Amino acid sequence: MEKPIEPVDPVAVKAAMDEIIAQDAFTSFGGSLVTIKSARAVERNVWEVELA
Repeated sequence: MEKPIEPVDPVAVKAAMDEIIAQDAFTSFGGSLVTIKSARAVERNVWEVELA
C-alpha cells in the first residue's frame, strides 16, 4: 500500500475482514475461511545502499 492510513482503524479492518469471509475470497486445503483470528500492522523501512 503506497499511502496507508494511520492510525489503523480497527473497525474498518474488522469490516474488511468480515467482507472477505462473506465473499469466500480465500480458501485453504482445509476449506473456506470461517472466522477472524487476528490482525497486525507491520512496518517496513527500505533505503538505498550506495555501493562503492
